[in-house]
Amino acid sequence: MLLLGLPLQIRGIERLSLSLGSLSGAGWQVEALRLGLDWRRTGDAGFSLSARRIVHPALPAPLVSPRFDCMEGALSRQEVRCDRGVLHLESPLLDQTGFPVRFRWSRATGRITLKLPRLPLAGGTLELALVWQPAAWRLNLEGRQLSLFRLQKALQALGFPLPGAMQGSASLHLSADGREDGVEQGRWRLTIRDGGFSDQASGLFAEALNLEWGGDLARRKGLYSGQQRLLLKSGALLSPWFYLEPAGQQISLDTRYRFDPASGRLALEALRFRHPDHLAFSASGVFDTRPALAPVELQVASQPADPGTLLESYIAPVLGTALPETLTLGGEVSARLQIGSHVGADLALDKVELALKEPALQLDGIGGRLHWVSGGEAPPSTLAWSGGRLFGRLSVGAARFLLQLQERSGELLQPSAVPILDGALQIEKLRVAQQAQGVVASFQGYLEPISMPLLSKALEWPELAGQISGMIPEVSYRDGTLSVHGIILIRLFGGSILVKHLRLESLGGPLPVLTADLQLKGLDLETLTRTFSFGKITGKLAGRVEGLRLEGWRPVAFDARLGTPADDHSRHRISQKAVDNISNLGGSGVSGALSRGVLGMFETFGYDRLGIRCRLRNGVCEMDGVAPADQGYYLVQGGGIPRIDIVGFNRRIDWEQLLAKLKQITSGGTPVVR
Repeated sequence: MLLLGLPLQIRGIERLSLSLGSLSGAGWQVEALRLGLDWRRTGDAGFSLSARRIVHPALPAPLVSPRFDCMEGALSRQEVRCDRGVLHLESPLLDQTGFPVRFRWSRATGRITLKLPRLPLAGGTLELALVWQPAAWRLNLEGRQLSLFRLQKALQALGFPLPGAMQGSASLHLSADGREDGVEQGRWRLTIRDGGFSDQASGLFAEALNLEWGGDLARRKGLYSGQQRLLLKSGALLSPWFYLEPAGQQISLDTRYRFDPASGRLALEALRFRHPDHLAFSASGVFDTRPALAPVELQVASQPADPGTLLESYIAPVLGTALPETLTLGGEVSARLQIGSHVGADLALDKVELALKEPALQLDGIGGRLHWVSGGEAPPSTLAWSGGRLFGRLSVGAARFLLQLQERSGELLQPSAVPILDGALQIEKLRVAQQAQGVVASFQGYLEPISMPLLSKALEWPELAGQISGMIPEVSYRDGTLSVHGIILIRLFGGSILVKHLRLESLGGPLPVLTADLQLKGLDLETLTRTFSFGKITGKLAGRVEGLRLEGWRPVAFDARLGTPADDHSRHRISQKAVDNISNLGGSGVSGALSRGVLGMFETFGYDRLGIRCRLRNGVCEMDGVAPADQGYYLVQGGGIPRIDIVGFNRRIDWEQLLAKLKQITSGGTPVVR
């Protein structure tokens, strides 16, 4: 070095300033370097170094106008030493421009020792100790109470913007040994207290985080290997995919890894995630770090966990809904994930219990193995349950399904049956697919006969006679709407009900809307009326209900015409009680040749035909009958002896009042006519 060739003290000269120009090397440059010497006593000297700018790959940004002043040091042919110095830097990272520095350089060994005992950084302090010599170097860093907010602001000022907003403080310990070609071994420990982060763009949020992250690494034959542990003690982290909160149980993530700088491949030899009483899983795999971290091979396997706990702890906060209040889960689930030439997933269910409040559904003993593969064919999946309830009251028997899950769809491989009371729902076809517009589903099957007395009891209806069965044509689900393509045939009360144009919109929403047209054929009135306290009527009933619309399962519009079919040649009789109730519904009395007292002698009467029409709009039912009458309409036209006609006069009836009358009648009461 040029300055070491100078005499230690030139007689008569106490201060000397040298301009050394610009120096540069591989990737680094020093501009306008200047050296100042100040001899005070033999063997000791004060000196200063300054530059206009320093650029180096290890620096986050160029140093502008740095200056180093050594008040106590030594300059000799053997060494350059500073026992007391101050380094002046202007940087957004630093809280003050001057801070103490000590260093020593030995000419014989080339060894450099540098110490920064108290570097004011981001509201805290950083202690640095560096030992460098041509063959090796050693670095120790100790950071205390570093403000994450101030660190973020400083890095943004230096041109390294970090998204979101950070809070809290960090402490850091780092030790590393290395050579000119890189790090040989290292160890670190990072502690964050009351950490916070919010970024609307990425959907990542964190608050009150208290965590520790530590690990080590070592290089052997050009490969790095080591282990790390992340320990989340308290706080909360919200992402678009999951929510993490220790809730009194520390969350740990332990990893053994290996990294090849030449290929950029990172191998996870073992990864273990553990959240006591919640979830535990292990993983291994290989990632490509160039240009971004992406899995090449990955295997993940979870231990059995309670699905209700998983839903409530990790998923529900992301959805931002009251799902846990409407859905209850129990039992055990476990999963496996594989990423390679294909992505595959396996889900095992064991004694899972599921309960939904809306709609009321309960399934017990759910088990099975679900297999899914992306871009390939997965093995058949199985799903079964031991029993359950529908609508809270209908018993559902054991069922088993054989399924084929594909990349974006799933379908039933063979027909299956779901027992319901003493009948069954036979499922012939079922397919569900995820398309660009959302979930699309199709269904086809039929309902085996179910005893109406059993069904009535289960649904807490008045006891109905007969059976219910029917054909269910193709049913599809798309954009939140359930549609029936074709006609649903329901066999009931000795006749049939045809349901056409059935649509159910906003299924699962707060106000589902059902629309349909119904056609009734040959319903046996005796079977129908025997069930209720309406009174006995024999004969057949047919008709139509067009434009039926239910909102929140309550009728708001329809046009219903029900009456005696023209081809009905069965015996037509009506009881005295039925006469009274029909009269009261129409707001009428009984007209005929006989007085009320005489009619009381008869239990039943003959009739030719009967019928009613109700056109519901805006909460009002517009009434009509089977034929016009003087100042009204016929609800019943008599036939035989004694003849009896029932005439209605009310053309407009409030729908809620009409429902109240019907409720009184079917419960055995007598409606009040006004």
